[in-house]
Amino acid sequence: MAEPVIHRILVIDEDADLRIFYAHVLTTQGHEVVTAANTTEADDILDSESEPFNLVIIDIPTIDHDCDYISELRQKHGQAALLGIADSGIDRKTLKDLRRYCHDMVIRTQFEIAAFTEKANFLLAPNSHLRPPNISPDTQTKVME
Repeated sequence: MAEPVIHRILVIDEDADLRIFYAHVLTTQGHEVVTAANTTEADDILDSESEPFNLVIIDIPTIDHDCDYISELRQKHGQAALLGIADSGIDRKTLKDLRRYCHDMVIRTQFEIAAFTEKANFLLAPNSHLRPPNISPDTQTKVME
């Protein structure tokens, strides 16, 4: 039997309980998970790790809805898919902009565990998040709720 593929995942969330939750769910699926409480910790981790991350899960309020941070993250660590977690209070325009310009996928909080793992695994699938050249980000954004 083939060994399961282990993916490296970075979780950025200021809520310690949620970091523990995400890490637990993902490690039970065999993934390696590293957590950060804020962007400073995340940057330190990303700069010091020799192995790249396959997925970065970002709590959108933790980064203060900052697409510039996401752009920098993509420039430095473009191989990682990005899954944004939006709180239920986010307005529709901001959510649409985040989906269009920042993240490969955005889901709202209050999701079921199965939906969370499905979306994480979707982004971890080979080539699921790669944008073909000459295609606008708008047409390639995966929107799943």
